[in-house]
Amino acid sequence: MVDAHLQPDEIRIIREGLGLTQREAGELLGGGPNAFAKYESGNAKPSTAFANLLRILKVNPSALGTLYPERAIHVPFARPLPFEIGSQHLNFISQQTFPQFVRLLLHAEALSHSVPPDGIHVADNVNTPDGGEDGRIITWAGKPARTPFLPGRLCQFQLKTGRIGPTAAGQEVLTKTGETSEVKPMVRSVMDNGGHYIMLSTNSYTRQQIEARETRIREALRGAGLEIDDAQVSFRDAGQLAAWSNTHPAVAHWLLEKTNPGLLGPFRSWSHWAGRFEHATSPWVDDVRLHELRRFLQEQIAIGRPHSVARVVGLAGVGKSRLVLEALRSAVADSPETNILSSLVMYAVEEEARRDNVSITPTVQQLADSGARAIVVVDQCAPETHRTLALMVSRATSQLSLITLDDEVPPGTLDPSTYRVGEAPPAVTEAIMGQVAPGLQSVDQQRLVHFAHGFPGIAIQIAQAWIDTTPLAHASNDALVDAYVLGRDTHKPELLRSSAALLAAFGVIGIGPKVDSLVPKIASLGRHLSSEDLHSGLTQLAEKGIAHPRGRYVSINSGPIAMRLAERQWTEWSPSTWDMVLTDNSTSTSFAGAVSLNVLAANQLRLLNTTLISKAVVNHICRSGGPFDGLHGILAGEHTEVLSQLAEIDTGTVANLLERLLVNVEDLAHITRKTRRHLARTAAKIAFDGDTFENGARLLIRLAASENKDWEDNATRQFTALFPLILGSTEADGVQRLDFLDEFSKSNDKTEQKLVIEALTEGLVLDHYMRNVGPEVHGTRPALDSWRPQTKDEAHTYIRGCATRLINFAIQSNSTGALARNALGPMLSTLIEHGFIDVVELAVEQVGTAVEH
Repeated sequence: MVDAHLQPDEIRIIREGLGLTQREAGELLGGGPNAFAKYESGNAKPSTAFANLLRILKVNPSALGTLYPERAIHVPFARPLPFEIGSQHLNFISQQTFPQFVRLLLHAEALSHSVPPDGIHVADNVNTPDGGEDGRIITWAGKPARTPFLPGRLCQFQLKTGRIGPTAAGQEVLTKTGETSEVKPMVRSVMDNGGHYIMLSTNSYTRQQIEARETRIREALRGAGLEIDDAQVSFRDAGQLAAWSNTHPAVAHWLLEKTNPGLLGPFRSWSHWAGRFEHATSPWVDDVRLHELRRFLQEQIAIGRPHSVARVVGLAGVGKSRLVLEALRSAVADSPETNILSSLVMYAVEEEARRDNVSITPTVQQLADSGARAIVVVDQCAPETHRTLALMVSRATSQLSLITLDDEVPPGTLDPSTYRVGEAPPAVTEAIMGQVAPGLQSVDQQRLVHFAHGFPGIAIQIAQAWIDTTPLAHASNDALVDAYVLGRDTHKPELLRSSAALLAAFGVIGIGPKVDSLVPKIASLGRHLSSEDLHSGLTQLAEKGIAHPRGRYVSINSGPIAMRLAERQWTEWSPSTWDMVLTDNSTSTSFAGAVSLNVLAANQLRLLNTTLISKAVVNHICRSGGPFDGLHGILAGEHTEVLSQLAEIDTGTVANLLERLLVNVEDLAHITRKTRRHLARTAAKIAFDGDTFENGARLLIRLAASENKDWEDNATRQFTALFPLILGSTEADGVQRLDFLDEFSKSNDKTEQKLVIEALTEGLVLDHYMRNVGPEVHGTRPALDSWRPQTKDEAHTYIRGCATRLINFAIQSNSTGALARNALGPMLSTLIEHGFIDVVELAVEQVGTAVEH
């Protein structure tokens, strides 16, 4: 909805941007020489129509010359739009393209000004008899009564691509019946209902010529017996259409694609996005995931309105880009007549822009500053770029919405503006396979669907590359992986196999002009590869779309192919190589954003935690006498961070190692902050698993007891987070938790007793529950679930257990007892509210007696 009022300062800024004095502005734009002095002082307000004119000139100052060609006003301060078109672009538009252009323009205008778009219709064939109408916006109810370019709620458009004279323009609204001329039925219908007839032309005319054509149209209508107002008829030429288009950058950009693509920057139109190769080779099929994604974009974050920000994530190959494309194809359903949101879309791929040495952010900044309405979509968008663009879109002057897409899925719970696209259902992959490879036998198709496991892109590439005589149903997994990686007619297959396996094993490798010094080390871990060989192999993989560029680095995302490639590499390596890859301190130099090679390898290995090879690696690395043996072995280099990843593969083996080597609190007191943080994270993962709860909880309480004021209380928080009734950070039930606390209640260490009191207090928090996510996620296995009492008796037993143990501390006549009493006091009202009056009476009686004595 367009607000009729402009603030005085806004009016002044617009005028100054046009390079006009107050007197010049009043004389040229209307109102008289003193009008702007009154507007800018706040003593008068411009009319709605005049305010809309100022808004148009703010967005497109060059329109001043189009509206008033007789006044050549220099615009010294005007900020050009990034995708600005002129009348010359309309001059060359074809008869077939003009209706598409007008349809996009009307959709964009409607969506930008809260006009219901379902009444828009533009005929594709303007030569078909139409009763005098090529396009129409039907009546809508409520506000706004008009928009900057739609003079009323009922507008009828006539489209002309050739040059048309005044007489011919007048004849366009009439039809001959014998010796008389009558108004065309659809024109009469609009005029009788107070609507507007607007003729649109792709040619350029002077203001005098425009007025001549408007006059002849009005004369023709009145001569045929209609009573009309002059304002009901207008003629808009190429210059006026260009000015209109420039208020909608996506429409102007679309026209540039059609007429002068050499002027384009990093962005493309929705139609270009829809026609990209990856979509042409993957036909659209019904997908149950579309409805939920569309609902998220339309309702949860209202992507159709300015300042909306959405991020869509999902592993490469699940089809998220295609789903977003289809979600923006229409507002409600897959119908050409509701092609609304797509008219505002401007699409870019960050990695492609980076390869072309073009930055996306300056263009978005310019769009945001201009106040133009658009939906900016950025694919393969890095998190830092997303944050920068989101700030631009959120500015008060911006009228942009933002959707970014990324292959990396953030760990833990996603924020409300982020949506994860999951793997495709088998039915989707089957339907795509039926169109991409219709000759495949049913059993082969089923094998591909099973192997792709929710990644249609993988199935398509294998189907297109498969040239072996062996039926797919009987092909080994390695053969299918090779079909995906190698494709057809590949030279040096061993180079590609080895490069792909190394990339999957480490997750990310640099191939830019200034790559990390560890690349030669990685190359040496392959099959007789030099640095140059590895660079060549990775470059080929990126060109084939197997590897995904990320700035100077490439990666294979954690889909089924990446996991099988990584599994192949770890199986090929010897146990001595496992030691070197995961624990050799000479490889712990900064890599890929200050992450060591050891950590990169461990991070990828944890994703194989459902395979036998990953467990074999952990058992070998954690062996007695191995690289992690002894306190020094655990604390060396990046070993604690590596162990944190390995705990997700075999929690018990890592738990036993740490239990054996980290016994004394005195030893833990000397561990520094970074190492301590990783140990606490490892212990939290171990404690979440019910089978190793005691091992993890014991390490956490020891770490917490050895913390001091110079270090964060990370271990303390993670220890006490194990004990809430609901959403505790462990599978362990109430009995396991209380048994553990009983063990440490007998400790002679006052700090450990203090921690037990804090844990018991957490168990009595009954009004709210929350926990941080993270330790429950172990590789690719389903996330572990917190224990939740199954019955009321089970819950009451745990609550009473925590309360009575806290009372036992509170009756002590020492500093520990005082600490417990201070913790117990605030919990009594909560216990009363939840019906534990007997527990409160017991506490009052026993603690009161103890204090008296």
